Amino acid sequence: MKVYEIKLKIRLKKDIFFKDLTTHITRFIDTNLSNNPEMYNYHNSKIYKEYCFDSLFPLEEDKIYKKDKEYFFRIRSINQKITNYFLDTLLSFQTIDIECLSLNAKTIEKKLIEKLYTITPILMKTDEGYWQYSMTFENFEKRLKINCLKKYLYFTQKSDNLEIDKDLLKRLGEDKSDDIDLFTNIKFINKKPITIIYKGRKLVGDKVELQIANNERAQDIAYMLLGTGLLENCTRGCGFLGFKFYE
Repeated sequence: MKVYEIKLKIRLKKDIFFKDLTTHITRFIDTNLSNNPEMYNYHNSKIYKEYCFDSLFPLEEDKIYKKDKEYFFRIRSINQKITNYFLDTLLSFQTIDIECLSLNAKTIEKKLIEKLYTITPILMKTDEGYWQYSMTFENFEKRLKINCLKKYLYFTQKSDNLEIDKDLLKRLGEDKSDDIDLFTNIKFINKKPITIIYKGRKLVGDKVELQIANNERAQDIAYMLLGTGLLENCTRGCGFLGFKFYE
């Protein structure tokens, strides 16, 4: 498995408030995927996705991203086919909000990862909303671990094409989470819950720092998460990760 990263230089065609950035970047990527029948079907499928993205930088102190100003954001993927599609189609691609001016790609080297930390908030959906309303930290940690393991098993056992494999997801039992030591520590970075706007709704997430266990499976999963994102709604701008290698 390899993690590919595309850095896009873009120009905004109108002012955008910080709280709305994710909506506009998501629309930009979704519109691009929808131009191709295979990618459109992939985009609409209810499976774990093999890409994630962050938000615009440099940051604006007044939280207003300016019309005609140039910014950057990154898309990562563990799927070379998807990466190549973006490389072939995003240059000069534009929506009513965003125009891509240039892009460059690299492969993130696989080295021993000491920690992962969220650049965009993670989201864990529950029937009660924010997880702290209904879950203990121990349950949060277990569900986080299960989600990471399910993604890893799904992506390492599925075929290279983009077809849906619903049966595979059903076979990934939660008891498998006990098979691996994944994190040695979880630290919450945010002092209060972080609001995430999704389809006009306000959801609540967190920013975390994960100390990664020094075993082969944990390191493989941590590397994968750089390309898939952590937890849920990663193709909506959540769960994009920074990383620190062991020195």
